[in-house]
Amino acid sequence: MDVEISHEDVWFSDDNMLGDEDRPIEQQVVKMDLALYTKTFFGPEKSTVPWVVAASVGPELFEKTGRNDGNQIVNLMRLLAVEFEGTCRFAYIDHWNLDERLHWQVMLGYFVHPNTYFFNPDGQGGFDIMEMWNYMYDRLSWFNMIKNELGLRGECIYMTWKAEPVPGFIMLMLGN
Repeated sequence: MDVEISHEDVWFSDDNMLGDEDRPIEQQVVKMDLALYTKTFFGPEKSTVPWVVAASVGPELFEKTGRNDGNQIVNLMRLLAVEFEGTCRFAYIDHWNLDERLHWQVMLGYFVHPNTYFFNPDGQGGFDIMEMWNYMYDRLSWFNMIKNELGLRGECIYMTWKAEPVPGFIMLMLGN
């Protein structure tokens, strides 16, 4: 029996969002845009906790590609956000938003296939960005990467660099 699953079923069904409406913002997966990026990592009240930011998981992914790995990552992050209780925050970047796509590609250095990124405070007022390996779907790998209790973070990271403010030419492109 073939069952058709729509965009609405995957992303906005009541079952998918049960409990989110009363959940504190620190325990939600939020949409990261360039304004939130600037406020979170470079603003006067910047974050003091790590963030996991997954690109290519906007709600349009399933509709445009038929792939549901984006939904899997968001749902996993929703579970982890509750477990971490704000000690690690979670967000997604809508890779299919063409107004911001080029800007994120410049900021995070990807071309076609973006990954998930771990923004970790560097102890000096900045953040290290660590690009995680693709297709990490198991909770234990995420815990090892985020908490690093077993010293296994390096096993989950592809490459690392420093977070930088949004470049001036991007701000000009956006009219700011």
